[in-house]
Amino acid sequence: MSTRTVPRVYICTLGGRALYYYFRLLKGTNIQFKAIVPGEHTERGSVCLTTREEAGDACNTLFYEDLTKDVLVDRVILYSKILHNSEAVVGIDPGKTIGVAITVNGMPVSVLAISDIKRLHELISMLQARLKSIYIKVGNGDIHIYPEIIKELSSCIRNTDYLVVVNEKNTTPKGRAGHKKDINAALKIAMRNS
Repeated sequence: MSTRTVPRVYICTLGGRALYYYFRLLKGTNIQFKAIVPGEHTERGSVCLTTREEAGDACNTLFYEDLTKDVLVDRVILYSKILHNSEAVVGIDPGKTIGVAITVNGMPVSVLAISDIKRLHELISMLQARLKSIYIKVGNGDIHIYPEIIKELSSCIRNTDYLVVVNEKNTTPKGRAGHKKDINAALKIAMRNS
């Protein structure tokens, strides 16, 4: 886990939808934030979450209008903004249920379990639309599913992205099967050196 200090985040909006979404986006994260009235002073190096209409002269802004409204993707965008366009890594644990973990600078940002390779493709495409590059690590444990994932994702990889297969030995915790196991394995795959 990264020991880098996360700067303060300010929610600078009076818009109901934007305000609600920003609270939803920040809920469950370790990001310190403060809601202020647009135009109030913010600390140097902080990130201001606002709308284009209310932005004023805030320099490091993330606009409500630019977000996907998909909390998982938008958290990655937010952490990338806070950590200055740091490396985003997507760890994928193939199987009947696909575990997905996204880290930014080694910090877990979003995790989920999905059952459809097409949804995985959509998720990667949404991240690509907003990030300069993505490092995608696919575990090799399920010999029937991981080649399908590689084939599907190969079609959308840009020259700034990386798609690699990693050894997923010892990533899945022992015990009953479940989404938590898939997510934990995906997180270990994301953190694994390729």
